[in-house]
Amino acid sequence: MLKTIVCITLMSFSLAASFAGTVNKVPLSVDAATKPIIPDYTVYTPDAVREKITLPQRQATVSIDRLEASREYLRSVYSRNFLMFANIQKQLPRGIFIDGGRITLTALSEQLPRLVKRLDSGMFVARLPIIIEADAALLIEPGDTLRLSAERGAFIHSNGKLVVDSARVEGWLESTNSYSVYSGDEKAFRPFIQSYGGSETFLINAKFTSLGHDSGGSYGISLKSASPKLLTKLSGAERQQTAKPPTGYIVDSEFNDLYFGFYSFGAKDVVIVGNRYNNNIIYGIDPHDYSVNLLIADNTVVGTQRHGIIVSRHVNDSFIVHNVSKNNARTGIMVERESRNNVVAFNETYNNQGDGITIYESPNNLVFGNRVYDNADHGIRVRNSTDIKLHHNIVLNNRGAGVYFHVRDLSYQTERDLNIDPYRMESSGEVMAVDHSVAIWSNIMLPLK
Repeated sequence: MLKTIVCITLMSFSLAASFAGTVNKVPLSVDAATKPIIPDYTVYTPDAVREKITLPQRQATVSIDRLEASREYLRSVYSRNFLMFANIQKQLPRGIFIDGGRITLTALSEQLPRLVKRLDSGMFVARLPIIIEADAALLIEPGDTLRLSAERGAFIHSNGKLVVDSARVEGWLESTNSYSVYSGDEKAFRPFIQSYGGSETFLINAKFTSLGHDSGGSYGISLKSASPKLLTKLSGAERQQTAKPPTGYIVDSEFNDLYFGFYSFGAKDVVIVGNRYNNNIIYGIDPHDYSVNLLIADNTVVGTQRHGIIVSRHVNDSFIVHNVSKNNARTGIMVERESRNNVVAFNETYNNQGDGITIYESPNNLVFGNRVYDNADHGIRVRNSTDIKLHHNIVLNNRGAGVYFHVRDLSYQTERDLNIDPYRMESSGEVMAVDHSVAIWSNIMLPLK
């Protein structure tokens, strides 16, 4: 049995993006092709993830404190928004601080009945930000619903452990008794969850609705590492804990009307398996800057107003496998900005208004065994990226090319910092087939809008 491998190299010779290209067909033994070894994501069942949770044994202490006068990490993260929170709260911004143990919503409400008001059996509304310290854990238990009041500026910030198990967290408008549905104003405050350096987040069989807005780390569900500048202001055990990357398990959950369904910055070893991302605003799943060793598997991403799944800026050594990304306003799955050594395999991406799969300025990635069809632009697009392997994919009925390698001068992107986001005007890769294990059929090269 033989396979056909098509090697493609595009190199620019001028800033005008002129290039020379070569295409070669080389017959090779099928033994030269290796199927990627995919982690067994089926082991991450809700029960298995619950077994990974370790919690403090004693009951937490609860206090009310001013945000700007309390913790250095809060000043670092939220200082630019203190005025906004002051206007919302009509006072110097305050928060609920959970220290030195574990606590449930029921226990929190019993201690602060006006600020975490119990509305009904298992239903609560929080009227201040909730801050989980590094030695603490908040448990939102099966059957609970936590409504974060948008009009009171409520959110959750975790430096410790957050567990949402078979429960709901909702952005809420108390004045209209309704979700804080995205209005089209990206800057308008909506509640959010941010897990910070050293934190562990467990979202299990849960549902999240109407969270997030356009402010750093306030996007909806965010895992964000501490900045080097902040770490210089910390010492001892606090510095050691905060310097750790945030991590977590997000399994069998649902995310609706979030600004970002998931966002990370500097996260590590995050498992995102078996979730449903419906009608979120910017991105469904967006691991960003220097997030590594991620497993993104068996998720369905539908109806996002930009890309469905995107990894961007040095997101390396990760698996994007067995996902469905469809009916998104732009690309189904994107890898960009020097993200390397990732495996994009066995996904299904269709009916997106951009490409099915896009690789931008990101060398050494494998795209294997995907089904890519009925997308409005190209099936698989590769730009300014070298050593890209496109193996055993089925690419059908896309409006642009089935597979499109190209180079482009990006000097028009005046906001691009080339120290952080460098690129070379060079593309190269393989398009490989064994018998009929790859198909590139019925793609239509029409003028793209």
